[in-house]
Amino acid sequence: MSRTIEDRSSPNDRERLTRTIDPRVCPDIPPMLPDVVTVSATGAEGIKSSFSDYGKGVIDVAAPGGDVPGYQTPQPPAVEGLILSTLPGGRFGYEAGTSMASPHVAGVVALIKSRHPHASPAAVKVHAVRR
Repeated sequence: MSRTIEDRSSPNDRERLTRTIDPRVCPDIPPMLPDVVTVSATGAEGIKSSFSDYGKGVIDVAAPGGDVPGYQTPQPPAVEGLILSTLPGGRFGYEAGTSMASPHVAGVVALIKSRHPHASPAAVKVHAVRR
C-alpha cells in the first residue's frame, strides 16, 4: 500500500511525494545495505562511548571515537578523552563522535584493500570485522 504525502511546509511547490518504501517495514539504512561496515565509538578505556550505540546485530566493529569529557576515567589529561581531528579553516582540534571512530575503520579497510586489491567488498568486510 502506497500513500502520498503532501509537504506544505517546505518550498517544493506542494509537490506530491509518493512513498516508495513498504510502510509495514522500517528499514535501518545504511546498516541493512550489503557490505556496509557499521561502527560504534569507544572512549579511552575501550568502553562504548556514552553517545554511541551497540544495537544487537547492528554494529560490526568498534573504534576509538572519544567520549564526553569526564564520562570515562581516567582521561588522558591533555585531550580529556577526545580525538585529534581536522577542523574548518585548516585547523586542528579535539572532538568526539562516531565521526571520529569511522575514519579509524576506513583506514583499516584501506589497509586490507591494499593487501588484497582484488577482494570483493564482502570479503573486505569479513576481514575488517573478524575477531
